[in-house]
Amino acid sequence: MLSGMVAHNDWLSMGRIGDWATHDIEHELSGIYDIAHGAGLAIIFPAWMKYVYKHDVNRFAQFANRVFDIDININDLEETALRGIEALENFFTKIELPTRLSHVNIDENHIDEMSKKLVAHCDHV
Repeated sequence: MLSGMVAHNDWLSMGRIGDWATHDIEHELSGIYDIAHGAGLAIIFPAWMKYVYKHDVNRFAQFANRVFDIDININDLEETALRGIEALENFFTKIELPTRLSHVNIDENHIDEMSKKLVAHCDHV
């Protein structure tokens, strides 16, 4: 309970700009499809990580090390970052969360509609 409260009261982001892009994307997904928010995030978050990791490779390598105990390859931080993203995706699979839109029978039918809504409602995506 304490961890949940700390995670949602913005203490961890004091003095920082947060990034809620994955949540915003997922809200569009669950707004059209009958999918739980956590399941949608399990699909969106690793894909988002693969898209943005090069903007802060150090942080993603640090994530791999601190969360999944992956040794940091000083000579190739990108490799470490990608191993961390893969480990997260494998963890989601292990606990039987979907990691692809196809895992929840979602095709491209509403992608354009969701994209337009997302861009119209969010100024940080």
